[in-house]
Amino acid sequence: MASSSHKRNRTRKGKSPAEDVDVPPPPTRIPEVLDYSRYFSTRRQMVVFEKNFHARAVLPPKVMHIPFFAGPGFEFQNLLNWQGLQPFFGINLPYYEDLVRVFYTNAKFTHVGHLAIEICGKMIHIKEIDWMTIAHLQYDGLKLTLGTIPEELNFDQGLALSSMIREDVEGQNLKNVGSLKMNDRLLHYTWVHILCPRGNNYAQLLNEYIFMMWLIKNNVCINWPHYIMQHIIKCWDNKMPLPYANLITRILQVMTKLNIFQVNGIWQLGRPQHANEENDEEDELPAQDVEGSQPEEENPTQRKLLNQILSGIQNMNTGMERMEVTLADIRRHQGH
Repeated sequence: MASSSHKRNRTRKGKSPAEDVDVPPPPTRIPEVLDYSRYFSTRRQMVVFEKNFHARAVLPPKVMHIPFFAGPGFEFQNLLNWQGLQPFFGINLPYYEDLVRVFYTNAKFTHVGHLAIEICGKMIHIKEIDWMTIAHLQYDGLKLTLGTIPEELNFDQGLALSSMIREDVEGQNLKNVGSLKMNDRLLHYTWVHILCPRGNNYAQLLNEYIFMMWLIKNNVCINWPHYIMQHIIKCWDNKMPLPYANLITRILQVMTKLNIFQVNGIWQLGRPQHANEENDEEDELPAQDVEGSQPEEENPTQRKLLNQILSGIQNMNTGMERMEVTLADIRRHQGH
């Protein structure tokens, strides 16, 4: 099963939503003007944020419960499990859109290839070993550069595509998702929505995606942390919608102890009390759902600022939605 972390409540201008639809407003509709100064240490960072990221769209992340597909006819999940991607696909956390934008504003890459981010005056360096703690991803395998196909792999695009196309559409020179076999279509879904999220043209079969699917189907071990960082750079440079919101929440939880947690049904941004205990292990994984935790005491000024920020945090829909591929579609293509 796959799900989006939240649904948008679409209404026409000047009209109220239907009373029977209980969907919280999207995080971009924040009535208050938030004070971003706490997230930046220099004026230049604030200028970059306002110019390049303040209005940038954040892609609603998808989540996939891979064990759901443990049944006859499904094989794509075995390929993903071989790559060690099941924990990554299952990251299902609340996220705050403006904090995602701050993350991208302050992101940089060191000369040794580490991802570094400054948040709330603290510099975070994500080293190779940290990816295992954050998302159970090993920093190992083939390092790829976006848009390039290494010649030594002897990749034949036509042959690779022909192995994915359904028999009833062979020879028609089709390059869209609808022409794929069931398992290849599901593999493509995981690619464009989770591994390498994009904001549009989901049905288009790009050459690079055919190549990456071919690598996965041939059990070529891919360095996923390196590839994710490459995609972050691409989105950062090309003014694309910002991906990996769930992963960014996870990074902030693990690397800074900054947490998004629930108190009495309300999502809050801060730290539960146990995060400050002296006997906390530095590498201990924070709980993905810390419902019922109590925020630490704050003075009135801090509380006012926190309340401003909390107004933008949404209670994300944690229920798993149905896969966008319908059961009727699966039955129709299962024989192929």
